[in-house]
Amino acid sequence: MTKADIGLNSWFSRRVQQTPDRPALTFEGTTRSYREMGDAVNRLATALKTGGICRGDRVGYLGLNNPLYFDLLFAAARLGAIFVPLNFRLTGPELDYIINDAGVHTLVVDGPHRPVIDSVRDRLCCRRFLSADGPADGWQQITEFVG
Repeated sequence: MTKADIGLNSWFSRRVQQTPDRPALTFEGTTRSYREMGDAVNRLATALKTGGICRGDRVGYLGLNNPLYFDLLFAAARLGAIFVPLNFRLTGPELDYIINDAGVHTLVVDGPHRPVIDSVRDRLCCRRFLSADGPADGWQQITEFVG
């Protein structure tokens, strides 16, 4: 086994192949199988790649519990990108520092946390801002981004 065989992408891909119909994730009463989650991860990874994410780029997520967190984690791993989970309790200036220090390329944010990002958005290095959960001025919805 090589180092490339032991990463998150490899583990998740093997799990999708070995047990596609087993429950992978249950959230708010909805359960997705590994096959369903794998399909979502593939679509998201394709969209991220088309959107300019390359190996080593950073993909950030700021929000409350959501299956999208895991979709982004595994999609980033599939591309060799780095997933950057952000603490939703931080202030705008704290997030400004962390996001810029990490060099986040694409930032995905849920509705309750968009205002804190909007307060520092003009100082952020991000090339793309995606809304995790609905329309918002100045934010592309992730559902539209993925297509």
